[in-house]
Amino acid sequence: YKRQDQARDLKRWFLRYAAGQVRQHPRHREAMLLKVTHSVRVSRICAAIGTDLGLDRDRLRLARTIGLLHDVARFEQLIRYDTFVDRVSVDHGDLGAELLREAPLVKSLPAGDRTILLHAVRHHNAIEIPEEIDPGVTFYLKLVRDSDKLDIYRVLCDIWLQPNGSEPASEALNVTHSPEVSPPIAAAIEAHHIAPMAAVKTTADLLLVRLAWVFDLHFGPSFRRLALMGYQPCLARVLPRTPEIGALINIIEGYMEERKVGQEAKAT
Repeated sequence: YKRQDQARDLKRWFLRYAAGQVRQHPRHREAMLLKVTHSVRVSRICAAIGTDLGLDRDRLRLARTIGLLHDVARFEQLIRYDTFVDRVSVDHGDLGAELLREAPLVKSLPAGDRTILLHAVRHHNAIEIPEEIDPGVTFYLKLVRDSDKLDIYRVLCDIWLQPNGSEPASEALNVTHSPEVSPPIAAAIEAHHIAPMAAVKTTADLLLVRLAWVFDLHFGPSFRRLALMGYQPCLARVLPRTPEIGALINIIEGYMEERKVGQEAKAT
C-alpha cells in the first residue's frame, strides 16, 4: 500500500465526507461549499510552495494531504455551533486532530506521516507554533499555516470589497464599526508579531489582525505569492486612514518589502 494510494484514498474520503455533510445540512450548504473550495485550494498552494522548496514526491503528497484536511473540523463546528469563529465555539484545529485520529485511513498511515498530519492539523490555527514540536513536523506546520493564510486573504478580499462588506466574524465577535485600534493590536504590529484575535473590538482591529498575518509567514515563496496576488493592499484599502492606522499599515508594508527584497537578493 504505497503513499500515493494513501494520499488518493484520503482525498476521496475527505471529498465524500464533505459532500455528505453538505447534503445532510442544506442550511449550511453555501458555507460548507466555501470550506471545501478553500481546502482544495490550500492543498494546491501547499504543493506549489513545496515544489518551490524542492520537496520530493512523497513529501509533496503529504503536504497536499495536510492542506486538504487542515479544516476537516469546520463542518462539525458549523453544525454544532452555527459559526466558524473558534473564540465563541471550539478550537477547530484541536477538533480536527481528534476527528482524524479516529479515522481508519489515518490510522493506517506510516507512524511518522500520521504524527506530522495530526500535529499540523491541530496547530495550523494556533497563535504561535509550539516550541516542543520536532523540526521535521514544524516544517509541514509552517507550510500549511502559510498556505492557509494565503487563501484566506483571497476569501477576505472577496468579502470586504462587496458593498457594505463585512466578514461573518464581525458579528460573531460583536465588533463595533469604528476606526479605533485596541492597544494590544497596535503593540503586536509595532513589535512585528501576529496580533491577538482575543483583543479584537472594532472592525479596524479585525482587519489589522488579518494584515498582521504577514509576521507569521515562513517561506520565501509565500511572500512572493502574497506580493503577486495583491491581497494585502486590497484589505488595507478597506481601512480608514487615520494617522494611527496609517502608521501601522506602513509597518506591515515595510516588513513585506524587507522580506520580499531579502528573498530576491537570495535568488540572485
